[in-house]
Amino acid sequence: NSRVMLSIMGPTPKWMGGSAIDTAAEDEWVEMIASLVTYGLTTRGVQFGLLAPMNEPDWDGIEGPRVDQWQYTRLLRKLADKLDAIGLPSLRLVGPDTAQIGTGVNGYLPEMMTDAVVMSKVDHFAFHNYAGDSGGAASEIRSSAYPERNFWMTEVTNIWDIMAHLNQGPSAILVWDAYDSVY
Repeated sequence: NSRVMLSIMGPTPKWMGGSAIDTAAEDEWVEMIASLVTYGLTTRGVQFGLLAPMNEPDWDGIEGPRVDQWQYTRLLRKLADKLDAIGLPSLRLVGPDTAQIGTGVNGYLPEMMTDAVVMSKVDHFAFHNYAGDSGGAASEIRSSAYPERNFWMTEVTNIWDIMAHLNQGPSAILVWDAYDSVY
């Protein structure tokens, strides 16, 4: 069921670094995500084929841990290896879900593309933008070694932003749920 996605957001436990992931605790983060995925799939019977393991790694560390593009790619590599090792090789990744479109397209996207194992697992790139700007993601992907990949805008809010994004090539646009949330 590759069309259903599990998106993980929330602060990093303090023992892993609080709003960041200490490099010494990267394997613990991988274990935590893999355990959550395994529990959901096997114990609870939740069916999903896509995993967005981190939210806004370039932001403030509140909605997800703050990691730079090099650590993000390293974490995805470790997670990809772990998913294969526990018998979940078909689970696909979505990301980096950056808060800043420029940081995502110009930093995280090219760094992810340097790792063939990561790219073998990435199904869709994902970015957030609340100003109708997709940051040239379509042309960056098209001119890369992975032109068959696409991107999603996984956080937008206004209809006029959605309309602006449509002309910039995303394969999906997801509206953030703030209007209906009861946090």
